[in-house]
Amino acid sequence: GVAREIFGSEYGMGISGKDSNYNYHLRALDARDQQREVLWTLNNYDSRTTSWYTTAKMANKPLWTPIYLWPNDEFGLDFVSPVKKNDKFAGVLDVSIRLNTLQVFIENSKHYPNSQIFLLEKDGSIIAGTDVEIVALHSNDSRRRVVAAESNNLVLRDIATFLTSKYSSLSEIKGSSTYYVLLDNRKYTLIVDNYNNLGIDWIILKAVLDNDLMGEIIKNTRMEIVIMLLVLVLSIASALVLSNYITIPLSKLVNYSESLARGNLKTRFDLDRTDEVGVLAQKLG
Repeated sequence: GVAREIFGSEYGMGISGKDSNYNYHLRALDARDQQREVLWTLNNYDSRTTSWYTTAKMANKPLWTPIYLWPNDEFGLDFVSPVKKNDKFAGVLDVSIRLNTLQVFIENSKHYPNSQIFLLEKDGSIIAGTDVEIVALHSNDSRRRVVAAESNNLVLRDIATFLTSKYSSLSEIKGSSTYYVLLDNRKYTLIVDNYNNLGIDWIILKAVLDNDLMGEIIKNTRMEIVIMLLVLVLSIASALVLSNYITIPLSKLVNYSESLARGNLKTRFDLDRTDEVGVLAQKLG
């Protein structure tokens, strides 16, 4: 197999096959994509035996793999799609995503200063989130996923307690729901959503501090007041223009008509306009 990877701050190309005795060598690439020194080696690596390869081959359709521990001791998942040649299986196209990458994305997705976003699997394992640890080390240096109930984030830990009181299992969460709850001794609006597509079945949690919401509401209210005042000023200005352009000439025209009705035929009424009011004045004048 051949892979193009980001290793640190530079790109590399990894190759494993018969020519390398199925040892995976990741080499740095120069500006012209020519291979340079070996950056990393993984012995006895045959991609055809990996979970992402076998998952795509068995499913025979594009999908996401479960989250698993990579050979470099990082957790991640893959979007895989079988490749066919002449309608026969020929290989697998794989795009890998580290959980750390999702973590950075979540950190940059906050819409409110004190909002917190978390992604969980249905067993409670943390995928990514705001200010959370997603991996813990055992005493023997093995790595394991952290569950929400054991999180170092007090808000997430309280969310886990709340969801346990609402549902007998996180698998019962379907669709989207909104709750108003006390988390870490502060009032939050909690949005619980379920994303289920192409093999992914995750829980999306968004907790927004009520003070943030009130600040946004006040900000929006101020904007609405400014808009209302602007509309009011424009309405008054429009009324004044209409008054000068239509109401006042019509009032004068009414007075002239009443003068004619009293028999005063010497009075003339001139109005230099070409619209309907001007035509009416010309008929009477």
